[in-house]
Amino acid sequence: MSISISLIIPVFNTLPYLNQCIDSALNQSLPFHEIIIIDDGSTDGSAELLLEYEKRYRIIQVYFEKHGKQGRARNVGLKKATGTYVMFLDSDDMLAQNAVEVLTAELRKISEAYGTECDGVYYEGISFGKIEDYFFDYTRDDYTLFNMLWEGREFFSASYMRNYKSSSCMTIYRRAFLDKIHLLFPEGMYFEDNFFSFIFIIEAKSVYCIHEQLYYRRVRDNSTITSEMSFEKIRDVFGVATLIYQYIQCHMVDFCGIEYSLLKFCSNIMIQALFMSAEYKNEKELLMNNKILIALQNLKYYIKISDRVLPDKNQWDIENLLLYLRVYLLAKKNDIPFFQIEKYHEEIKLALRVATDRYRDILSKIPLYDKNTTIGIYGKGRHTEGLIYIYKKIIGDINCKLIIYETKKNADIFCGYEVNNIQDIDTDIDYLIISSSLYQNEMQKEIDGKFPKSKIITFYGENIKDDIFSDFRELFS
Repeated sequence: MSISISLIIPVFNTLPYLNQCIDSALNQSLPFHEIIIIDDGSTDGSAELLLEYEKRYRIIQVYFEKHGKQGRARNVGLKKATGTYVMFLDSDDMLAQNAVEVLTAELRKISEAYGTECDGVYYEGISFGKIEDYFFDYTRDDYTLFNMLWEGREFFSASYMRNYKSSSCMTIYRRAFLDKIHLLFPEGMYFEDNFFSFIFIIEAKSVYCIHEQLYYRRVRDNSTITSEMSFEKIRDVFGVATLIYQYIQCHMVDFCGIEYSLLKFCSNIMIQALFMSAEYKNEKELLMNNKILIALQNLKYYIKISDRVLPDKNQWDIENLLLYLRVYLLAKKNDIPFFQIEKYHEEIKLALRVATDRYRDILSKIPLYDKNTTIGIYGKGRHTEGLIYIYKKIIGDINCKLIIYETKKNADIFCGYEVNNIQDIDTDIDYLIISSSLYQNEMQKEIDGKFPKSKIITFYGENIKDDIFSDFRELFS
């Protein structure tokens, strides 16, 4: 089996780190087939340094492009590459000295053991630099993922979400396979890795994962990930999410067996977009540029995908549904014209109906309706307000003897119910509801063993992790 590896390095204004980066590629124990460097319109002297390297080393090819962001530069590299395999290196990062040697040996071993050319091999990374200010983990802690051949979708399902890595820099790709599926990076936008890595793992017929840390990721201020939030970044994260949703919608028949991981992935890329929107301070600009409407469009995609891959709506994730319904509430709050929201009416109505059914399943197990029962709610705040309000709207009246407890009593009445200190709780209480998502574990520890006759009710665990009560009263108003 002939193995030759092309390295692609996109460069944009990274002069202080460029020598270290290129030298790490040149000083390999086994050389690259070629090192392809694309300058993406640098203005800091990087271009001049690259020309010096190209004159000194025949293995280096340098190409100059107008600034079009990293995706376009990488695509230029892919079109120029001639190796049987390609890998990527960001221009402020470095490679381990034995990276080519290790990957070549692994590819040969896979070929001999399985009789196939592997479409891609994942490897690990390690962070260096300002790691005390930012945390990025480029390792996997599930050892069942390593040193065996996987079909790409099986690996996605097994690794998502804790051990799924979206960086394209920690994978070596079989170039003929990328050509076969016509896979390129989205151009002119940030977060192009999210699209490329997802499409690759879903399409790949064979992938392999090794534990060796071959990539050194520099953590620094003012990189794409650590720099200040901008409207451009928010636009692009929504744009990449939309591209992924469109791909999934066109290929839904192919996702049998990975439905849960797929839907979790769909919701998490939107969570990322919404969190980034929340960090951006110019809300007026967000509204003017239709980010909320793009999120509603992604709600439409999400509901369609959910309906196809999980027809049993009892399996739909309430957190995912509430995530999108939060976007709907944001649109209403900011007076988005009705005609712009109306086109998503059917999806919003379905999401609300399924979310209501899930609330009903959760809340019907709490006998707040039983006048012969005494129930305590531990926690006084928006979570408890939402819990009581939504219960009354979906289940009905509260007829039990209900008492609100808190760690330090600072009021006598809350939501119309008596408030007591948790230390003074009646040990014969029938049920005690822990009403907090953030402090649930600490509150459980505080009361552990003190109420042997009481049934303790919690809402959060493996299936539900995020607050489902505090912010959703308006859905039922």
